[in-house]
Amino acid sequence: NTTENTEDNSEVNTEDNTAVNTEDNTSFNTAANTADNTDRARLSILEKPLTECDTLYATGRSFTPGGEVMLGIVEIPKEQIVSLQSRAGKIPAFDREIGVVTADQNGRFTASFKTNFGEGYWDLYAVDTTNGRFDVDDFMVDACAATTDNTVENGADNTAVNTAVNGADNTVAN
Repeated sequence: NTTENTEDNSEVNTEDNTAVNTEDNTSFNTAANTADNTDRARLSILEKPLTECDTLYATGRSFTPGGEVMLGIVEIPKEQIVSLQSRAGKIPAFDREIGVVTADQNGRFTASFKTNFGEGYWDLYAVDTTNGRFDVDDFMVDACAATTDNTVENGADNTAVNTAVNGADNTVAN
């Protein structure tokens, strides 16, 4: 009883549960959601109108540790859309101020807000209010589709597979 049960329970259950669940849940979720969200988002802010359904996440670095960072957006005519790099150092007047966030002691900051900017093409700026310089390392649009896909697929696959395989095999054999 002891030898047989320990062997069956430990090896089979651990292998099936950990390997399958971790691979399906973590790898799939991270890869699929990151690809859908991040890659698409890098284009979304410049190449398509943002909807009220989307949430914009901005992370960046301030040149003043612990300082304030003003976030704002500028509307860009479709025919004049350019990359953030080519606009570096050119800070136009904001068409709309989003708000102020405080950087941590390493100068990092993160902000999120609903993109209810209406129809148009937008560029995001983060300005260090201490010296006027700005640097946006990354920005991401968390679209409704990505959020829905992630929750439904991950939740359903993970729970169903893990419960059925682990519960049935382990309980019956044991």
